[in-house]
Amino acid sequence: MSLQGFAVTAAGRNLFAKLTARSEPAEFTRVMFGTGKLADNEDIFNVTELVAPLAKGTSTTPEYKDDTVSMILEFRSDLNGGLTETVWLNEYGLYASDPDGGEVLVCYGNLGDCPDSVLAFKDGQCTVRDYPISIVIGAVSDVSIDFPAAAFVTWEEFGEVKGDVSVLKEDVLTFKNISMTESSFTSNTDSDYPYKSEITCTGVTANHVPFVVFDKDSAATGIFAPYAETTAGKVIIYAVKPAACTIESIVCTRG
Repeated sequence: MSLQGFAVTAAGRNLFAKLTARSEPAEFTRVMFGTGKLADNEDIFNVTELVAPLAKGTSTTPEYKDDTVSMILEFRSDLNGGLTETVWLNEYGLYASDPDGGEVLVCYGNLGDCPDSVLAFKDGQCTVRDYPISIVIGAVSDVSIDFPAAAFVTWEEFGEVKGDVSVLKEDVLTFKNISMTESSFTSNTDSDYPYKSEITCTGVTANHVPFVVFDKDSAATGIFAPYAETTAGKVIIYAVKPAACTIESIVCTRG
């Protein structure tokens, strides 16, 4: 099993300490996504580049409060001219400008053995993958980004998602604390995941893109597919075999 996690890198901590000491602003320069995995013996804090970079992503505008900055890193299949084939996202990174020259990978995340699929951009159908982050950067003078903030979900909307609500608006829906039993699964034609469970989610359409978060025990079983699909009023979960499980949340964004 490959290493999974998220961290502010050692180089990132050094950069933020430098900016704080000089009372200089933090300027994020780009968001990158990739398909690489970290080996078990690799130290995530010492990563300086993505293992297998794929393409640039985008983000929401950073929200800077006290000594912490929060934002959503986002990959969309319509970026960079449009994705021509389905890929599996497995890593992401946030870069910042070093006032002494160059740029630094300040934050790095790896999904280990649970990558996210991104379908090819076709017929105007867009796949969206969001990764919220909050990082302590110190008392810098300001925070900005040097690329277009083009994520679908604003920080204000994400703040609502984190709250105890069921429906935010037509384009962003969230559902929480869903329990499934073995009997909720039926046969599926996919040989890799021959079972599926259709979860009723009011307001969801086939144009929504689901992001499913299982609880720790359920996610660790390796039974469930690393993707889900939507249809009118339902989110469909795929599995190797029927299994009781708990879903912490399902967030559906308009594709």
